Amino acid sequence: MIRMLRTAGVVLVRRWPALLAWLLAGILGRYLAIMLASFVAQWSTYLGALLVGLGALAKLLSFVAMFLVMRSELETLGALAPTPADPRRRRSFFLDAVMTATVPFLLFYEIWGYLDEDWIDYARRVTELWLGGAGGEDLPDISVLGASIPAIVTAVVAFGLRWAWARRRDRLPRWTQWPAVLCEVLWTYLFVLMLDDALAAVWNWIQTRVVFGWIGDLRSWLGEVAAPVAQVWTSLEEVGGDVIELVALPFAWITIAGVVYGVAIEAARRRRRRLRAIEAARRGWDRMPVVVRRGATGLWEELTERVVPMGKAFTLALRAGPVLVGAYVLCYSVTLLLEQLLRGGIIRVVGPHDLQTFWQVADTMLFVLIPLIVEPVRLAIVAGAYDTTLEHVVIERSSEREAQEAGADNGDVDVESERPGIGGHDIGDHEFEGRG
Repeated sequence: MIRMLRTAGVVLVRRWPALLAWLLAGILGRYLAIMLASFVAQWSTYLGALLVGLGALAKLLSFVAMFLVMRSELETLGALAPTPADPRRRRSFFLDAVMTATVPFLLFYEIWGYLDEDWIDYARRVTELWLGGAGGEDLPDISVLGASIPAIVTAVVAFGLRWAWARRRDRLPRWTQWPAVLCEVLWTYLFVLMLDDALAAVWNWIQTRVVFGWIGDLRSWLGEVAAPVAQVWTSLEEVGGDVIELVALPFAWITIAGVVYGVAIEAARRRRRRLRAIEAARRGWDRMPVVVRRGATGLWEELTERVVPMGKAFTLALRAGPVLVGAYVLCYSVTLLLEQLLRGGIIRVVGPHDLQTFWQVADTMLFVLIPLIVEPVRLAIVAGAYDTTLEHVVIERSSEREAQEAGADNGDVDVESERPGIGGHDIGDHEFEGRG
């Protein structure tokens, strides 16, 4: 815990101006994106809804930049993968990190309600512009995305363009990286919205099933014949959800950090017996035309390179051990408490005022101070926990190698740090390869 806090303190002392600048850039970018989307929605609701995703892109760029700003202050990560001195390599690494982190970040952005906040602000601004006479006669309909044919077609086209760019990136100009980032964010943004609609439909279907009604009847019956049991049930529902959120949120952030830094653990390779069905499928695959195999292989790599880094980063967090994980969750919880205390403190200092004439005008300006204080501290703790976890894994790997050299019969554990899809370095040998 001391190592984690020391690293977080060093990061804050040395990098807080840059962290603050990137955080402000993300907040401003999100605001401008929603303003642009609201203005465009007066003439094209579909295009306006697509532009709402630029708000998430602004936050993504901001957080990735903040993590990379902290990278040079992380001792273990810096020893394994020093920050490239060449500005071109740094820019290339930044864009690669953005594209790799897009899927986990947007999933996180949706699950924790940040995307809903963007849509609420977008709907409010669209209504304000329409009431001011900026649009047509009818109020624009903002619910035009989700599981719809236009959204599916747009997502498929964006994914196809991103895939085509990945296959030809070495022969394309560098400026094409930015359109590729937009395509990556666009298809992921639409996929997240469609996934949300699908899960909502499944949940609504479950609620109409007879079994769901039986569970409600059972709970009511327990409340009548065994009130303490019903109270325990209710308490577990209330406390369990809070505990899960309290633990899942810091794990989500350290997973995103792991994806951005591209450092992961590859678990021990176990030899698995091939089943006959798999062998038959392999023989059938070998008989497929070369063009089909190349296309399918490229598509499979495009899909897996978004999932594998998340799994590796999450595995790395689990390897930290209960003490470090508990300390990290505790420190992260302190930042959540600090956020609530600052919010309550601002309200008390400002005092009671009219809702419409004061709070609806000044709330954004006042409450923006909270993330400016809390977010750099929070991300510094995440980075400190990540680097401490990485150090723990390096020490563990070194101990295993020493045991192997001494004749101990231990399994190989390959710990790799890599920029997903490009290259990596082996922690044990401290060899770095790749372009960044």
